Amino acid sequence: RAAGALAPDGLLAVQEVLGDRSPQGPSFGVMMLLSTPGGDAHGGDDYRRWMTAAGCPPERVVAIADGWHHLLLGRRAA
Repeated sequence: RAAGALAPDGLLAVQEVLGDRSPQGPSFGVMMLLSTPGGDAHGGDDYRRWMTAAGCPPERVVAIADGWHHLLLGRRAA
């Protein structure tokens, strides 16, 4: 839905714990599984697939907070 709200060439920024890149990925995945139905700490490939399907393929993934979190940046097609 966020991608659909963007103007053409608008920037989508998603901040997330990436299960395959963050040092807290495995423990975050367990916490999500315990607190949400079917929860998990999804990896970068999942977010790449979802953002691409939404029309905002990721251009960059930036590690923030010493790699504990990541910022995925994608631009909506013009």
